[in-house]
Amino acid sequence: MKQPSAKPNPFNWDCDRDGCFNDKKRLQLDVFGECFPDNIQMGDVDGIVEINGRFLMLEWKSNARLSTGQRIMFERITRFSPADVVVVVGDAATMQPVQYRHFWEGRCSEWFFGSLEAVKYLFKKWARFALGDGSLTRRHAMEITPMNGLNPQQFRSLIIRPTLRRLDMWSEAAEELLLGTAIQESALHYLQQMGGGPAMGFWQMERATHDDLWLNFLNGRTKLGLNVLGPYTKPEATRMVWDLSYACAMCRIHYLRCPDALPPAGDIAGQAAYWKRWYNTPLGKGTVEQYLESWRVAMGDTP
Repeated sequence: MKQPSAKPNPFNWDCDRDGCFNDKKRLQLDVFGECFPDNIQMGDVDGIVEINGRFLMLEWKSNARLSTGQRIMFERITRFSPADVVVVVGDAATMQPVQYRHFWEGRCSEWFFGSLEAVKYLFKKWARFALGDGSLTRRHAMEITPMNGLNPQQFRSLIIRPTLRRLDMWSEAAEELLLGTAIQESALHYLQQMGGGPAMGFWQMERATHDDLWLNFLNGRTKLGLNVLGPYTKPEATRMVWDLSYACAMCRIHYLRCPDALPPAGDIAGQAAYWKRWYNTPLGKGTVEQYLESWRVAMGDTP
């Protein structure tokens, strides 16, 4: 329980001075077992925060086993009250998560592998929702966008860069913009839009957009169209799910239609604004701030 002095210690407890916290202060909740029917036991709460009447609970575990009672309780708490629950598996001594999942509106996500930064990202997004960020619904606030998909550096060098060179459209600025777009749109994790929506591939392009690019832009640009198609003869939107290079090419073609020049390499804030204007559009729910936060979590740096 002892913590370095440089860090906050909400328990104000020093193991060397005060002894073992578990021995002296941890409640023996089993003494209340006789109070409840059907062998129902009282549990503790590892962490909880309240903002504007909304609650976020943290359950930290050393393994991924979640008892039936805990699962039912988390489902009901989140269904019948303005509370959300995040369950983290990891090392409590080092605060290093291994995987995590969450409960919201009576539903439970799958397990995701992730880092402490990924969990913090989820918490920060929930806090924005609780503070009244109109761009987030409760569902979107608790929608995990894990940064445990493809390695972004490898994705950049092995997918984006060769695709842009094949199109004869490589530049560092374009490479960086396409990487940032994929990180924001899918976290390099999802190939199908969450909730069964129409967007496909790591760049989350909809079929209507894909087909419009072919009908109203690539039609008549024979050489460019052939470079996009590669070894195939017919454009098909579902190809964006399994053919990463094709999906990458379609994203670049989308940006090619935009009248404004690409922001320069290294200008992540400018790229975020460019993505919002021309890719997500003013009608989309995404924000420049979300783009920048997604980039920071995935790439480990601050724009």
